[in-house]
Amino acid sequence: MYEAHQMILKARSFGMKILIGCMSETSCATQAGIALAPLCDWVDLDGPWLTKNNPFKAPEMEAGKYLLKYLPGLGLEGIPEDLFITS
Repeated sequence: MYEAHQMILKARSFGMKILIGCMSETSCATQAGIALAPLCDWVDLDGPWLTKNNPFKAPEMEAGKYLLKYLPGLGLEGIPEDLFITS
């Protein structure tokens, strides 16, 4: 996230337009992209609907826009139990 933010800032300093997108990403990667989306000119983050094995709940959309949740971190829902770290 930090590096992507730095790349966006550098590109803006050169007067460049910014597109953020994905191919077949899970909701985890897409939610990270959503966090950077306000800094971009174009956003194409439809990966969760193109991925059969997405282990997370796909974000909700309305009128072509993501509906963000007031949740910690990236706002992921439906995290599989085997991804939790237990001590």
